[in-house]
Amino acid sequence: MKYIYLYLNLLFFIFQKNLIIHAREPLAELWDIEDSEIPNFLETEKYLSLVDRTLKPLLDDINFGETYVYLKENKVYVHTVNMSKIPEIISKPEIRNYSNSIDFIPANKSLDNLKYSFNEIIRITNQSKSIGMNGLVIMVHPLLNEVAVNLPSSNITEAIQEFINAIMIYDPKIIYPPNLTASNTKRRIDERGITIKVGFWAKRKNNQFLVSAGHSFGNFNDTKSKPKVFYYGINDKPLLVGKMEYSTWSAPYDFSLINIKRMDKHLEPSTNIRNGFLSSYPELIIEKNGMPQSSHITHLCKSGSVSYVTCGYIISFNGAFVNELGDLYTGMIISTTDVVTGDSGGPSFSFLNLNSVTLNGIILYIKRYNDVSRFTASIPLKMILDKAEITY
Repeated sequence: MKYIYLYLNLLFFIFQKNLIIHAREPLAELWDIEDSEIPNFLETEKYLSLVDRTLKPLLDDINFGETYVYLKENKVYVHTVNMSKIPEIISKPEIRNYSNSIDFIPANKSLDNLKYSFNEIIRITNQSKSIGMNGLVIMVHPLLNEVAVNLPSSNITEAIQEFINAIMIYDPKIIYPPNLTASNTKRRIDERGITIKVGFWAKRKNNQFLVSAGHSFGNFNDTKSKPKVFYYGINDKPLLVGKMEYSTWSAPYDFSLINIKRMDKHLEPSTNIRNGFLSSYPELIIEKNGMPQSSHITHLCKSGSVSYVTCGYIISFNGAFVNELGDLYTGMIISTTDVVTGDSGGPSFSFLNLNSVTLNGIILYIKRYNDVSRFTASIPLKMILDKAEITY
């Protein structure tokens, strides 16, 4: 019988041996406000997201570029190639009441141009993929209104230079990282096994699962031999979490399903997210009917076994990165959310209010250059649910 001994700091279990102290709630840290101001800021962000969702269908891809939310200015910004189209847009009855919340800013590239360039660069990346491209992050950057190609290292190898030369015809914004040692999220291993985070609780027919990242286990779909997964609890005694039902680490998928039918009786699972012991809201309720984020530069948070709950800004809903195997992952949510080794597999989510959240996906990967320069990739929730044929 195969066994997988994992040191799981599950947000779902009642034992939690670590303590974290937040001077402020994570959203207050992100927005640099007091905790008491969070509800008003959340309402403003929801309003601006509504404006953005209402506006986008009215914008064609030829005359306009990307849009993004700027919370502190209470604005939705629209990159605009043809400024003569503005009167036509603001006269639309759908947004007449929102016109004071929209600003059109001059731009040189249309969304049609950006999409074409992005797709061609992705095609070239697929052809060029190799271990040497590990850490490459590609996205249409909403603030720059450019296809941003974030290089994996300040050390430009021959392979990377050839890649740069090949894509320059599509006029991307090449972003060179700081001349520092960059790090990627990898599996954290101690003498007992692999440290991961569990993302969320799911079900399929009569089976219940915990969903986590797949790169902790690799590819697995053996219907007969199912490795056991353990949690190290009080006194480091291994307690059975369940059996590995399925795991995939093949682009663009990276997730696993742990069947918890025979979970140890000493474990008491919950569908909530642990939010730190000293938070005013120690558990966050996952609302199934909540709407995931859909606007650029709105908040995205995560719960990790090492760095707990942190928040950042969504930069792309269709980003791409090359992992340590040289595989290209596309359709990812790219954010600035802070993640450290051991956090992968944890849930990414957005706050509806101070004690309830909406799932957006699970954390897969981070490219960190320093404390302020980083990209975190999450696989969207819908990709997991559709592939695994599960609900939550």
